[in-house]
Amino acid sequence: MKTCILLSTFNGEKYLEEQLDSLKSQTFKDVFVLARDDGSSDSTKEILLRNESETFKWYSGENVGAARSFMLLNNDAPEADYYAYCDQDDYWFPEKLEAAVNILEKSNNKLKLYYSNVIIADKSLNTIKKSAYDPNSGSLKKMLLRNYVTGCTAVFSKGLMEALKSYSPGFIFMHDWWSSLVCLSLGGEVLFDENAYILYRQHNENAIGYKMDEKRTCFEKIRNKPDRFVRRNADELINGYGSIMPEENRKNVWDIANYYKNIPSKMRIISDSEYYPDESETRRNDRIAFLFNRK
Repeated sequence: MKTCILLSTFNGEKYLEEQLDSLKSQTFKDVFVLARDDGSSDSTKEILLRNESETFKWYSGENVGAARSFMLLNNDAPEADYYAYCDQDDYWFPEKLEAAVNILEKSNNKLKLYYSNVIIADKSLNTIKKSAYDPNSGSLKKMLLRNYVTGCTAVFSKGLMEALKSYSPGFIFMHDWWSSLVCLSLGGEVLFDENAYILYRQHNENAIGYKMDEKRTCFEKIRNKPDRFVRRNADELINGYGSIMPEENRKNVWDIANYYKNIPSKMRIISDSEYYPDESETRRNDRIAFLFNRK
């Protein structure tokens, strides 16, 4: 069984060697690494060149940002049984891939994606805390509203990769969210592992990072410029996969894509508790955001 690790790099000279060392130490041995450098101007390319081998290939391209870089990696990925997204600045425990594949192998669904908790670390890999994501996040309705998947923990099936390669979205916020949405909208499974097999390094150059303390009132969110990522994701799902989605999933995605101009869709979303996590403040803020067309 072969697993392909997809690594995107950009000016990663500070931490890349440590990450590559952790990839070489994986207990799962049938591993191939494909790296894409996203227009680095430091010594990242020299590091990649030093590590090139039969099981480690890389190429460089223009700077397109992390999300697009990973999508390009998807398009160029060789055939494998499983694929894993990898950031340049983390540190994987030796059993990371093996644990993921063991869980994925228990599912017979062709479309499946695994993700796990992480251990949040500082720039020197000293532990800060363990993340605690919602173990029930593997539902389409909840994933349509927000991303629960930390991409650097994601491992997914050949079937999902084929689906991802079949459509190139015009808009993409982040590759991990998009991959999860494609999986769930097509009737696949998103599998959560409460264990952590990665030191998720936090530093000033993180592309996204772990938001340690993000608290804004609903009024602050309304006052700020709306991002509408939620609606735009749904638009892309309908454009790319609407014709092959299970009927119920297509209805739910269509509601999200069109709620701002369709009152019944808006009311279904606001009134349906399946879209929202249990925290009352988050639930209230999301509903207000839909009411005022902010999502």
